[in-house]
Amino acid sequence: MAFTDTNSVVARLNQPAGIGTLEVALRAAKSALWDKTNSIQLSMTTEHLASISQLQALNGNNRIAVQKDNGEWEVIGFANAELIANSQYQLGSLLRGQNGTMDAAGYDASVGNLAILMSGAVQEIEISNDQLEEDLQLTSFAGSSDLTGTSNLFSINQNLAKPLSPVHLKASRNNIDQGILFDWKRVTQIGGDSWTGSEVPLDFGPEEYLLSIFDGATLVRQITSSISSVTYSLADQTADFGSLPATFIFNVSQVSAVHGLGNVASGVFSI
Repeated sequence: MAFTDTNSVVARLNQPAGIGTLEVALRAAKSALWDKTNSIQLSMTTEHLASISQLQALNGNNRIAVQKDNGEWEVIGFANAELIANSQYQLGSLLRGQNGTMDAAGYDASVGNLAILMSGAVQEIEISNDQLEEDLQLTSFAGSSDLTGTSNLFSINQNLAKPLSPVHLKASRNNIDQGILFDWKRVTQIGGDSWTGSEVPLDFGPEEYLLSIFDGATLVRQITSSISSVTYSLADQTADFGSLPATFIFNVSQVSAVHGLGNVASGVFSI
């Protein structure tokens, strides 16, 4: 595969990818957790799928990318694979939202949507920041005898480069001054697998977050912070709600100086 305008080779694939289609709709679910409620039922063109241990799945084996109804792709790990009919499989014990696709896990996938087995036949290519949100013309060649190739147009979504959604959102009221303390954990796209540190590496600097607070569907306040916590004062609560609020929805996003507001995590404050 090569860029059409420069003829520079970006990838060489030595085997065809295992491609399937969903036979049953896949519902949205929370990411980074075992999903034992839903299963993936699909028809595969070539690949044979097999069960593995949950530890092997946690270590990155058995990955499949499923096209969601919003156009995004969710990478899902699976431990169980059962052949239920000719070329049809049911995949269970799912690890949702893997490989940075946690936001895509929040969308459904309809019957007929594509699924691609993440094997050695699938490769990632690097693109520069100025290629984001652009249409890239790539030409694929079916071996050395294919001198013409097939040209394809790809749109690169900038969301792929934006900060991932923060996790472990918490909100609690201080009974002394009635302020509400929000805190969360940031997520990194690189180098986040080590257990030796108390924080994952910061992949977007300088560190910045945006907290958005809603009264119903109305945005009433936004607060920026350079650390992963914010205090919502009694005075600000009264100004925004007229009195101490009993419950409200809030969003938190990490901010990139280059790519702007990152993916959103939502939480609920309730006393």
